[in-house]
Amino acid sequence: FLANAGNSTLARLDFGTSLWNIPTASVVANIPLQSMLHGLAIVWDGTNWIGFATCSVGNNLVRFNFGSSLMNNPVFTDLGNKGIFNGPGAICLINEDNAWYAVVIAGHNTLASLDFGSSLLNDPAVRDFGNPGGFNFAVGLTTVRDCGVTTGYWVNYQTLGELGKLVFGGGGVTGNITGQLLGNIGQLSKPHSFSELFRQNDTLFAYITNRETS
Repeated sequence: FLANAGNSTLARLDFGTSLWNIPTASVVANIPLQSMLHGLAIVWDGTNWIGFATCSVGNNLVRFNFGSSLMNNPVFTDLGNKGIFNGPGAICLINEDNAWYAVVIAGHNTLASLDFGSSLLNDPAVRDFGNPGGFNFAVGLTTVRDCGVTTGYWVNYQTLGELGKLVFGGGGVTGNITGQLLGNIGQLSKPHSFSELFRQNDTLFAYITNRETS
């Protein structure tokens, strides 16, 4: 398990054989010239553990290549601004039909997708959706690929926070993406971060942190 620690430091939490264990923490690396590492996503792409982080002050995207083990020290690649990042936040990685994509909050009112093709080591093509509808200081983001359809949710960071749903036209990232506000559900108060969407039996769950109250 890896997490951002500090403005430009990547840290690893090692739980051993069980998530019930108290983890040991270690600094993986201090990443020079990266300012305010923010969103973080790591996946196994079939041959390597690959991660990405957005820099919400540096306005760039960083890739981590761990190779075959998360215990390795990663190789860092600065993918730059891509012409879209202005205070970027959460990033989610999606595999559709053996192709890799990322959906990222490129700015507080901007959504973008990155098309990596067959490998996350490729330089991605960028699609800028602008405000898909309903973004108002958007921060937390989560997506899920379920029954052949991709769905996403985000939160607007406000005292009276709002939950929104991303609708993927055609069921995938290659189509148009639009936003629908669902209102304040669950007493949101400055909601900030989403957990992953995960399945237990026939039900999907996600958790949201409220910065104002918890």
